[in-house]
Amino acid sequence: MKKIVVTGLLSLSLACAFLAPENKALATERIAPQLGSTVDLQCSNPGSSQDVSKTPIIKNTSGAALKKDYLVFWRTNSGDKGSFRLDADLAPNGTVLAHGGPGNGYTCTANILSRADLVPTTAVWQGTTAVKVDVSNLDPWIAAEASTVRLEVMACSGQVLQSYDSAPLTFAKNEAKSLTFNAKFVPGKTYLRVTADATSKVLERNEKNNVLDGASSCVW
Repeated sequence: MKKIVVTGLLSLSLACAFLAPENKALATERIAPQLGSTVDLQCSNPGSSQDVSKTPIIKNTSGAALKKDYLVFWRTNSGDKGSFRLDADLAPNGTVLAHGGPGNGYTCTANILSRADLVPTTAVWQGTTAVKVDVSNLDPWIAAEASTVRLEVMACSGQVLQSYDSAPLTFAKNEAKSLTFNAKFVPGKTYLRVTADATSKVLERNEKNNVLDGASSCVW
């Protein structure tokens, strides 16, 4: 884990799909194109008769679990394509069958689209002159471009008493970083609020988990 010191006020239409025996993921709907970076999966022709519909086998070769509700996209060299949403986690090397139009002689490709996911996880006082903050990129495939982390010392009334922005930070895939902000402890009813990607520079997979807010500590 890296430590960075901040010293001031810096500024997947499928009607149905079937599971491979070892997995519980299910294709249920066609999904409109999404924004994100491509993460390739393995797609293969099972070789059995597919005169009614193609049943390409999609294997999770991404190196990490594909979580429930991830969107999976596939296409064949004959122009057939589809997309579906997983209704259960797909473990590494787990497989799922897709369904398309009829046809036997084809090759196929598959992928998901993912984005970085920045989440602040910890904010604690270190004595009376510093705050330690931990921020993670939860996405196992996509790195996050440079963005700032903001620490605010808040009064329970909602007033911002102090505000500090880090220098721009990049996060590798699945990387966590620790930052230390030089902040002054304020006695009384106060709490800490941390915002990852404070200036909205990063297109994230989840934009709703960027804030760590200790306001619940004001109820005492």
